Amino acid sequence: MRSAYIIGLIGTNASGKTYAADYIVRTYGGVHITFSDYLARALEAMNIEKSKQNMIKMSIAIRKEFGEEALSRAVAHDVERMEEQLMLVDGIRRTGDLERFKTMKRFRLVGIDADPKIRFTRMRGRREKSDDRNTAWEEFLEKENAPTEITIPEVMKQADYRIDNNGTTKELEQKIDGILADLGIQKYS
Repeated sequence: MRSAYIIGLIGTNASGKTYAADYIVRTYGGVHITFSDYLARALEAMNIEKSKQNMIKMSIAIRKEFGEEALSRAVAHDVERMEEQLMLVDGIRRTGDLERFKTMKRFRLVGIDADPKIRFTRMRGRREKSDDRNTAWEEFLEKENAPTEITIPEVMKQADYRIDNNGTTKELEQKIDGILADLGIQKYS
């Protein structure tokens, strides 16, 4: 693999990872790869609704049957074959996922988090998963303790950079710009 930057994004549900990745791709170039894309494609192939709950079930089933690092193996395999100079990997959740990427040259982990109430409001306003808009507060808190989510805070402690995303999108963009400037990554001309 050539000297591309691989930026791993880790964060709690609706913390701003997708917005951050989209902003980076728009402003700096690169490609956005998500672990959930792999789950969504599997659900779609089986004509099963792409809800958050179904993605959790699919993730658990894949990891149980094929090993805890099955998804990270698939994502890392694709990343290693890409020719992009900037790749954003969204959805790292477990230490095993992180270990696979930490062996890659020029990998950096960015943790993004926000207050649960802010994340709940954001989640209800998006259309990323079919069940986001109708989720109740209690259900949101319950999902925070799903097997796919409970490891995130511990793994996020290993982030090279941390972003507190309780503010505006402009503030988030400024924090991202600061991190990428620190890495020597320049905006599109």
